[in-house]
Amino acid sequence: MKKIIIIFCLLLLAYQVNAEPLIQRVMIEPLTTVSSSSVTVTQTANSFLTVMFKGTKEIAYVNTSTSDTVYFGDSTVSPNTGYPLYPREELIVKMSITPNAVYFIGSSGQSTNLRIFQIK
Repeated sequence: MKKIIIIFCLLLLAYQVNAEPLIQRVMIEPLTTVSSSSVTVTQTANSFLTVMFKGTKEIAYVNTSTSDTVYFGDSTVSPNTGYPLYPREELIVKMSITPNAVYFIGSSGQSTNLRIFQIK
């Protein structure tokens, strides 16, 4: 019986060591500038980002629609050639590219809200 209890305790200890934590830890660096905006995506391709802070590392684009898909790509993006950003989905662009190089477009007849968030 002692052997079973010892084995059980060892298994329990091993599980606790390898178990993932229940709390997600997020590291936030000191912020100096935050910018957020809300734009409307239509059937005309647009980059939407008119101001970019020097030192910005990432920009997040969020499709806030519950039903409409928007598409992103270069300046010639169309619903047929663009990559879909589905409802409630987020795209994070690293600043290794020029942010104005990312264009968005909606399907014909759609008018979809897109949120843009950048942190320096």
